[in-house]
Amino acid sequence: MVNLYQLLGLDMQASSADIQAAIDAQKALGHFNPEVLDKASAWLLDAPTRARYDAQLRASDANLANEAIPALDISPRHTTPTVMTAKPASIQQPPPAPTAEPHAHVQEQGAANAAAQTLPDGQELFTALVGESKADYYLTEFDALAAGKKSRYNWAALLGGSYWFAARGMWGMALLTLSIPLLVLVLGGVLAAVMRAGALAVVALWLLWRVVWMPLKANQYYFKFAQKRVKSIVRQYSKQPARMMRILRGTTNMAAAIGLFAGVCTLSVPLMGILAAISLPMYQNYVSKAQYHKAFEELSALKTPIDEVLHNNGKVQISNPSGAGYVNVNGVTKLDAIEAEFDVVGAGYVLGHDLSNHNVQMRLVRDSAGLWQCEMFTSGSNPIRKRDVPTACTVVE
Repeated sequence: MVNLYQLLGLDMQASSADIQAAIDAQKALGHFNPEVLDKASAWLLDAPTRARYDAQLRASDANLANEAIPALDISPRHTTPTVMTAKPASIQQPPPAPTAEPHAHVQEQGAANAAAQTLPDGQELFTALVGESKADYYLTEFDALAAGKKSRYNWAALLGGSYWFAARGMWGMALLTLSIPLLVLVLGGVLAAVMRAGALAVVALWLLWRVVWMPLKANQYYFKFAQKRVKSIVRQYSKQPARMMRILRGTTNMAAAIGLFAGVCTLSVPLMGILAAISLPMYQNYVSKAQYHKAFEELSALKTPIDEVLHNNGKVQISNPSGAGYVNVNGVTKLDAIEAEFDVVGAGYVLGHDLSNHNVQMRLVRDSAGLWQCEMFTSGSNPIRKRDVPTACTVVE
């Protein structure tokens, strides 16, 4: 079998650009029959035909059997644009690879084709990977992406999410899209305990990615995956076309998506329980600390008006707005009730009842010299955590 690479002065790793340049150079020199160069162009510049030719060349020459297979620039469709919308079965096979000397090609074509074990073309390879039922849609999308057009919105990816990726064999993306909501849940829960706006921003970004970005880019992800998958299988099984097609057909697996869904349903309940056991106490502790600090700020705001009333009237009261010594405590919103009791020399306290957490009370005590101190105590069964108490307050047992 003639080695066209040797005729052109190239090795089997040569790129399409190198092959075209060598053919053009030989045409200019006129050393070879133009028909031979035309055959070289037809067999070496079409990726699927070149793959079949290389496989036959290796089979005929033991020295080439272990030579690395070049990276193939495989595209879903390599025929003319007029058949872009045709059914996969209607696409004609490309010309078979040569099995004899170029000048004897016409005479020995029939016998060579019968003996040769040819590789499927790009159309068949991609159809086997995506499945017959979806071949028209995805191959048309792949052609558009290969031509530089934008990816269309994929509704199946929107509705299926990680299960769609799993069904299409893209397990990396499936696990990524499955884990992101868990991260959003944990991060959102933590941010909700610190700042509600941050949690809402995280959820909004995830929804934007999940509903808009991911379905818009799904076909592009799938095209890149399909190219890598087809090239990898062609390199490994170039001498076993039947096995190659069987492996490609197994890439799309709806049972995998069903299995992933069943696994998620089985694990989600205990996982949600674990997350709840971790996040709820964190949130409750934050709420308690926030309530203590807010109550201290609001009670402390009463110090100045109480000092003024004691200085002017010698008595404090919070029940009669029209009476002497009245102090308005309506702004203390975090406390269920307020008590105030001061004697004629200004000694006394202002007490906030029940901070909605274990029956905790906060009391600001004033001595006759006008000095204030904060005390906290509880009538409930749960102790007050000292790390949640404002710095200026002490816990009274």
